[in-house]
Amino acid sequence: MTPPEHIRPLEGTPQPRLSLGPEVNTNIEMRKPDITVEIDGEPYTFDSLFLRDACPCPKCLDPSTRQKLFNTTDLPADILPRAIRIKNNGPLEVVWDQPEDYPHVSQYDPGFLLRYSTPERRRHFRFPLPQQVYWDGEMMRENILKVDYEAFLKDDMMLHKVLVSLHLYGLAFFVNVPSENTDGTEIANLATRIGEIKQTFYGRTWDVKSVAQSKNIAYHSCNSQVYY
Repeated sequence: MTPPEHIRPLEGTPQPRLSLGPEVNTNIEMRKPDITVEIDGEPYTFDSLFLRDACPCPKCLDPSTRQKLFNTTDLPADILPRAIRIKNNGPLEVVWDQPEDYPHVSQYDPGFLLRYSTPERRRHFRFPLPQQVYWDGEMMRENILKVDYEAFLKDDMMLHKVLVSLHLYGLAFFVNVPSENTDGTEIANLATRIGEIKQTFYGRTWDVKSVAQSKNIAYHSCNSQVYY
């Protein structure tokens, strides 16, 4: 899926270039609660507490598991940058004013700063797919997805199309699903292509049957039969 035009691709493109504008004071005398960095010549401002919380150094982030080694609440709310600089036309380095005796030092990759530079980029990074669509019958006549059973099981592109359709519309149809002389595993084959099937006291799969005045969620009063 092509990202929106205002989102610069982060993979396969040159690293953005960081710089500090002439108005940015990098020394200890003029501390501010935020940090302004130019990314490819455009200024972006980052909250100091956000940057300190996102420090990727081995003291803050386990190199193997990438798990944070501290709680956000451990940080003082008034933490400020003590000094900032761009290292060899590469990452942003920030020296924090706390701990006071041994100030913590953080370095931030240009790609990371670009990713979090605007609300749009943050949203696209965390939720890359577009928002769900409220549809009606007329819209779905043009957008409904019908996927061949065997193609879905074998082709990853078909899987991707189904997942996108389910995300956007919550709906997709499978055609040419075997229905004669089968062992009943076709539905399970489709489901496990997407994810793990949760075992219930009904079994892995069951038939939703039409039962008059049903008192069970597995049955309902209608003239059609649906398979789950």
